Amino acid sequence: MPFGKYSGLHLKELPSDYLQWLCSLADLREPLLSAVMEEQERRCLPLASHVAGEIAHVATEIINAGYRSLAAKRHPDHGGSHQEMLALNEAKDWLNEQIIQ
Repeated sequence: MPFGKYSGLHLKELPSDYLQWLCSLADLREPLLSAVMEEQERRCLPLASHVAGEIAHVATEIINAGYRSLAAKRHPDHGGSHQEMLALNEAKDWLNEQIIQ
């Protein structure tokens, strides 16, 4: 950071509230603006992108268990509808994609 109370610190070391404040500055110039925006985006990545190994496995198990439970209620053969199953399948696919990212 070239200025302010955090002068000399790397952007990764800045508190999140200060980083947000920097993003709101209208007169912040390149290349600092780009670096601040990139750091802000890095910190806002979905939690799933940080999940690895056993946690991802457990998350997948939770998704599948919830899917099976809801499918038993929403399947057309069990009183649900085709539309409900489509929505359920899309939601399961989306959740699984979040873990993979």
